[in-house]
Amino acid sequence: MSKLTHFLRSVLAGPLALAFLDYCIAYVAIIVALKLAPKFRVDILEGIAPNTQLFSFWFVLPVLTVIGAHISGLHNHLQIRSRLRIIALSAITPVIGLIFFGVFFAIVQFELLGRVVSGLYWLLAFGGIAFSRLFAWSYQSGAIHRIMVFGEQSNYFSMQNRLYATRLPLRVVGFTNTKRNAEGGSYEDEGKTGFLRPADMPLAEFFEKMEVDEVLVDTPHELSEGDRDGLMTCMARGIRVMNLNYFFERRLLQVFSSNLSENWFWSQDPVYFHPFFFAAKRAVDLFLSLCGLLCLVPVFPFLALAIKLQDGGPIFYRQTRCGQYNQPFTIYKLRTMRQDAEKDGAAWAQKGDCRVTRLGRFLRKTRFDETPQFWNVLKGDMSFIGPRPERPEMIDEIEEEVPNYSYRHLVKPGITGWAQINYGYGASIADARKKLDYDLYYLKYASVVLEIQILLGTVVAMVKGAR
Repeated sequence: MSKLTHFLRSVLAGPLALAFLDYCIAYVAIIVALKLAPKFRVDILEGIAPNTQLFSFWFVLPVLTVIGAHISGLHNHLQIRSRLRIIALSAITPVIGLIFFGVFFAIVQFELLGRVVSGLYWLLAFGGIAFSRLFAWSYQSGAIHRIMVFGEQSNYFSMQNRLYATRLPLRVVGFTNTKRNAEGGSYEDEGKTGFLRPADMPLAEFFEKMEVDEVLVDTPHELSEGDRDGLMTCMARGIRVMNLNYFFERRLLQVFSSNLSENWFWSQDPVYFHPFFFAAKRAVDLFLSLCGLLCLVPVFPFLALAIKLQDGGPIFYRQTRCGQYNQPFTIYKLRTMRQDAEKDGAAWAQKGDCRVTRLGRFLRKTRFDETPQFWNVLKGDMSFIGPRPERPEMIDEIEEEVPNYSYRHLVKPGITGWAQINYGYGASIADARKKLDYDLYYLKYASVVLEIQILLGTVVAMVKGAR
């Protein structure tokens, strides 16, 4: 594929083009909704008239819908990894726009948006956005982005596995380093494809020959002056050069935790620890936990009765977990396993675990088993959003194998989190290592927008029944 074709694909499916497309879809959707609604008889030719009400319909609602699409992640194709996720986020996006607009309309116009108009608008906007995203996703998937790792071959295999899991149109074609020989060529090293650069071939020319779109530099501090000059020449010729750790953060939305040094942690100033964000997050936690507990009151007697009738065992499951700064606390859940589930000691919960009861499978699938943790959030042991808390004995086992694992305890654990919506349930040390990459990403990039994206992702996961 030519560089021009690749560029056109990336631009046409890029965030600016998608935002403009969303605005057009929302604009047409509200016009049609107003024309079909019985109480509104407006002429499309009136356009943005002096009528403030029409102006808010014609301009404000589409803009707020575009903002909703951005919050839900629909402008970042790296977060679009399945058709079901596209459809779910496309359904949520007009709802966000309508909520924002409802507040705006009530304040400015002293009226509420009608149910008929809202329903028609949601249906039309959802259909248009979903169709456009499915088309853009298919179009973008055809533009395979060829990547080569420049540095240690040890990270090449990890890159391949991670990129394959994301379903993104990115392909690691191999790795190369400072080794050369007279002829160049390729070689295999523990199943990994390495490429030797001919001794007389400049670095930029070598990457052009390999038709590489992007070079990931693994160990930039170990580069020679000649390699640095060669990589700068690559950039001048249109080949993107990026630090491997930065690539993980910006493209894969995770941190390459096993490749980090102490300097990475010392140089961070996360928003999470800023007083305003911390206070706002706590206020939201208190509000949501109180609402959750109140909503749980009508259904809890039925859930408790069902658990009790199942085997006569306890309703709640209490367990010691580690919270912020590794402080132990007692977590509460609705019991989903047999009473003798841990008669042989602590064990990782597996997918399709035979210890889970029939009712427990339903509770886990719908996340109802997590609802008693609203009490943990209210007490301040947990937050709604954060890394999942682990058991002390499991943490001791993990920390022996996974570098930097203890840093996830700098923040409060959560009922849901960035790792939960992107990776799912972990049942091994290998899973814990991969989830740590997402937990550290959350630690570094915590923000209001990311918190909303996690909540929306949790809704999608609940709809899918992923666990």
